[in-house]
Amino acid sequence: MITTLQIDKYQYKCRWCHKLHGGPSRVLVFTCVGEQPLSHGLERTYEGEFSSVCECDQPLAITFRAKEYPEGVFSYCGYRSADAEIIAAPTVREHMEIMG
Repeated sequence: MITTLQIDKYQYKCRWCHKLHGGPSRVLVFTCVGEQPLSHGLERTYEGEFSSVCECDQPLAITFRAKEYPEGVFSYCGYRSADAEIIAAPTVREHMEIMG
């Protein structure tokens, strides 16, 4: 299962030069990597990839994790990165496209 989620209000630090970066709001494609049945339905875990380049020319890759439980309610639940450290965790929300 694939979904688009928006991440907002986060900060991360380069592990190479320790520069702090403000993470801009962005929409990422998240892929379901696990499901667990709970009392009120399935809890799903998703992962989405983000990449950037620091001012010190080091590439930065972060895998954000989000959970969905109950259905349609998303929350941040962690990250993996060899290149960056999350200093301020993002908010995660379902991305809605407005058609005009």
